[in-house]
Amino acid sequence: MTSQHEKLREFLMEGAEIMTQACSVITSSTDEPVLVQAYQNRRGWEIHCFIANDNPHLEEELLTVTKSTLEETFRSSKRMCLLDYCTNPWKFAKHGFRALLVCKEDQKGACRFTYKTGQCPNGDQCSLVHPVRVKRLYLVVRTQDATVQLNTSASKKLIAQFCNPLYGVHLATNSDRPSETLACPLHDHVWSSILMSL
Repeated sequence: MTSQHEKLREFLMEGAEIMTQACSVITSSTDEPVLVQAYQNRRGWEIHCFIANDNPHLEEELLTVTKSTLEETFRSSKRMCLLDYCTNPWKFAKHGFRALLVCKEDQKGACRFTYKTGQCPNGDQCSLVHPVRVKRLYLVVRTQDATVQLNTSASKKLIAQFCNPLYGVHLATNSDRPSETLACPLHDHVWSSILMSL
């Protein structure tokens, strides 16, 4: 029988894989220079998209691609789904959006109305199971001038990082040290350190 700790570990691992996949899709979805970073912390995940210039059209394009990618991925996921997935899982945030992710394994005897709409019509009187394992997802599009600082700390770990070739051109044009800021997928030893911390 799988322990609660193992279930949580599997949940977090799948979440990290999904965010990495989303970063890759975002990067390849545009012909504009873009760098995408995904972070994992105790509350959940963050995806940061850096674009070269202030571009509302590109910002909206990246947000739309990310939403559709995540929705499709979570529909096929065995462990995760968006809370309020039938009405409006995406909550507006400045230059981005927020959402809540919950574990499908908690749905045995679940209050499906809560999973679908984010609210229970029976309140405290409900005898069904409500989401127990809840994590936050936050995506933001930022304007990036020349270089990117990796915002990793003990409580916030970088799990994925991608850029398209045009971002490399942008850095080479605007930075004296472009080689220090070019992005790439994380290597196995980085994944190992992330998994050890779960």
